[in-house]
Amino acid sequence: MPSKARRAAALICLTLAAGCGGSREEPPVGHAASPEPAKAAPAAPEPSKPAPPAPPPPSKVPSFRRPDAKAQKTTPSGLCYEVLAEGTGAAPAETESFEMEYTFWTREGDLLESSTSTGACIQGRKADMGLAFLKEAPTLLKEGGEAIFEVPADLAFGKRAVGKIRAGEPTIWRLRLVRVGRARPDPAFVLPAEADLKRSASGLGVQVLRPGAGEPPRMGDRVVVHYAGWLADSRPGEAKPFDSSFGRGLPATFRLGEVIQGWNEGLQSLRPGGEAILVIPADLGYGARGAGDRIPPKAALVFRVELLEVKR
Repeated sequence: MPSKARRAAALICLTLAAGCGGSREEPPVGHAASPEPAKAAPAAPEPSKPAPPAPPPPSKVPSFRRPDAKAQKTTPSGLCYEVLAEGTGAAPAETESFEMEYTFWTREGDLLESSTSTGACIQGRKADMGLAFLKEAPTLLKEGGEAIFEVPADLAFGKRAVGKIRAGEPTIWRLRLVRVGRARPDPAFVLPAEADLKRSASGLGVQVLRPGAGEPPRMGDRVVVHYAGWLADSRPGEAKPFDSSFGRGLPATFRLGEVIQGWNEGLQSLRPGGEAILVIPADLGYGARGAGDRIPPKAALVFRVELLEVKR
């Protein structure tokens, strides 16, 4: 994609609280602390020969078309849309978070960006959305539903020219409401006894609570996980997680090979539907640098993770 088109997509990402590849002051927990790159986990017990990340599979971007004039509806704001799939769940409430897959084009059909290719969805609450129509569109969809939207300029980029989008030009979007976030209580902190851990050659400790079923993820696969993390020296019964997807109500999606080595390696021991406690030595986590004010230097970490889905 030309760089100007990427800058157009970036305008969306930077206005979201999370997801869509947006940046924030500290790296998301689990991601490698910049500028140190994530280290590939060994696919075999020999840690000196890590397996390179597998190339991502080719992605199929949805075909372009505008909403069918006979099937479309128009909201009071002027947003036109055609429902492609009704979905079976509920629309997100005012304060509920949500996750949406997206593809958008110029009115003439020039592709600008697609989560099908990038693997980064739109996540957040209505109040987090920086484009006006993204505060409205999720409420028009049920969980699992999909629609094509013709978005007037004043509900998106306005009178500015952005990349291939001319000033005042409508854009065409295809959105699928993947899930509505429903907050869950954070799990309690548990540091497993050493006898309950399976230690790998790298020093990672894993206690599998539920193995799951199907094929485990490989390096280069995208995974969808719920997680909570604590410092390993926390006190049972008192510790609060320094980061948790449970309270936010939405799982995290990332590619193995782009997160800390303890996650790269540990998640390969699970199958979809599985759950485990990972005890991660500092050198498989954030090392001598730590991560912001939440994770001090040389800190061992404990994560409870649920592997919900593997995307290949």
